Amino acid sequence: MPMTRRKQQAIETKQKLLDVADALVKERGFEAVSVDDIVAACGVAKGTFYHHFETKNDLLVYLTRSPYETLRRNFDATAGTPYLERLRMFIADWFTMLSQFNLHFAALYNRSDPSTELQRLAGKVSRIDEGLAIVLECLRGAAVHGELLESAPVEDLSMALVFSMQGSAIYQNQHAETFDVAEWSRTFSALVFGVFLHPYLMGD
Repeated sequence: MPMTRRKQQAIETKQKLLDVADALVKERGFEAVSVDDIVAACGVAKGTFYHHFETKNDLLVYLTRSPYETLRRNFDATAGTPYLERLRMFIADWFTMLSQFNLHFAALYNRSDPSTELQRLAGKVSRIDEGLAIVLECLRGAAVHGELLESAPVEDLSMALVFSMQGSAIYQNQHAETFDVAEWSRTFSALVFGVFLHPYLMGD
């Protein structure tokens, strides 16, 4: 059944709200941006905002989701490439996304809301399972297709790898002014393939 014009307009309006909010938050910081600022910049009524988002905090949740959705689309686009190369590309893409993601993630964790609200939002934002699923897909595929030894503990390796990547995100959030994401991305990838996975690479 084709999408109605009304539904298409609603989707476009929601995306416009997200795009405008994203730009304003990057420019001013989350706390300095109000719902009034967002709707004024979009040229829509305030009620339109609350039709799509319950609160400004829920808007923040959507902003933090977007990078992970982009990562998944980019990863899916590499289908047909050798699995370990897909993993290498995913790691590079993930670190490219890191700064954008942390900008909004930091806004969440620097809020003065009660801890229960903070925990509620943090639960919505956390997408670690999605990153884990991608890495596990890479390592399982590599083991099946002869890129890794079949005996490789792919589940444990995947968890250790993703937890290390998440740790990098936390560190970057706390040391954004001095942490070189691009340099660490290269170093991290070299460690993954030169140390982490090296004992399980076929032919080594």
